[in-house]
This record gives sequence, structure tokens and C-alpha cells, in this order.
Amino acid sequence: MLRNPITRFLSHFTPPEFRVRYVLKRSFAIAERITDERVRRYAFYLTLPGGERALEATARQLQYTSVDDLRAQLRTIRVPTQIVWGGKDRVFHVREAQFFHDAIADSTVTTLPASGHVPQEEEPARTVEILKTFLARYRTP
Repeated sequence: MLRNPITRFLSHFTPPEFRVRYVLKRSFAIAERITDERVRRYAFYLTLPGGERALEATARQLQYTSVDDLRAQLRTIRVPTQIVWGGKDRVFHVREAQFFHDAIADSTVTTLPASGHVPQEEEPARTVEILKTFLARYRTP
């Protein structure tokens, strides 16, 4: 939505809550997690000074000219990386997790089958378990 200049322009004429709910419905697989409180919390940050510009700048930076460009950027990651992917992600299909894993040396992929694009929001406890297990591998005694 924000990567397209027309929809980005039109988004300025819709309430933040509407935009947030629109995006969350396309990002979450577990619909019950899209609560009014969550929508209000996300929308609040859009109302802060510079919030809209920051979101638009982030969206513009996520544009890649090619798959090769993205792969090249991912290959610059030189630290152990835990990839947590939602099995019902409609933004990036779960098969893309393998692409990220192949491009990032020393990466681990864990898929949460019930989650969508934001597994850390949909299944926070499970995500924390995954990250604790991953980080424990690098803890020094």
C-alpha cells in the first residue's frame, strides 16, 4: 500500500485506524489477534509528529530492483540469524523463508504454521521461546 505512490497519497485521506486495520487483516492469519486495542496502539504512532514520514521512508527502503539485489543484501549479514516465519504469511509466502535462509550464512529458520506475516505479534510466547533457544546457543558460560 505505501510502496505505491497513488495509494500512499490516498492513504492521507483515511483515518489511521482504518489503514491499520486494513494492513493487519492482510498480515495476520490469527484474526482474533486484531483487537481494537492493537489497532489503536498501531494507529497512535501514525499520529505522532514524523510518524507518517517514517513509515513511508521505511516502505521506500524495502523496494528492491531485483531478486539478485535482495539476495546480495542478505548475503552481507555476517552474524548468526534466527528467521521466524509465519506459515500462513500472505505478504511473503512461506517458501520465501528458504530463500532468506539460503542467502544468509549461519541462519536458522523456524516456521510457525498458524501465523501470518507478524508471528511475533500473533504468537509472542512461542516466538520468545524460539529466540531464547537460539540465543542460548551463543551464551558463554
